[in-house]
Amino acid sequence: MNLEQIKSDFKVVTEMKVRYADLDTLRHLNNASYLSYLEEARIDYFEQVLNFDKASLQFDVVVAHIDIDYLFPIVITDEVKIHTKCGRIGTKSMDIDCFIISNDKNICSRAKAILVSVDQNGNSVEWNDKWRDCITDFEKS
Repeated sequence: MNLEQIKSDFKVVTEMKVRYADLDTLRHLNNASYLSYLEEARIDYFEQVLNFDKASLQFDVVVAHIDIDYLFPIVITDEVKIHTKCGRIGTKSMDIDCFIISNDKNICSRAKAILVSVDQNGNSVEWNDKWRDCITDFEKS
């Protein structure tokens, strides 16, 4: 996928500020920081699409799997944007796809997180129909 496709297909964009603490000894973004950035982008996605109130902490979803491809280094002076969308929604799980882009020109990473809806005991459950409809409608528009 090229930069223009990403910018047109991924409607939710989260800007991140690279902090000194996010860097590794080579002075580029540490691999663990990518996970934090992607988490912020997922929360931002759900705030925008589902009107999720992150202060409530009432979101029974867990990350079951995540894949990240590191394509281009991010440094402290970069302007970073994370482009996020739901690539698939199943009965109990969904794929959240993200691209991290620096300075509006470098595709730095691509990631896919598989999220699972769970009950209070941690057992997987079917998605709330309202959520499924909101996500589907948002991604189709």
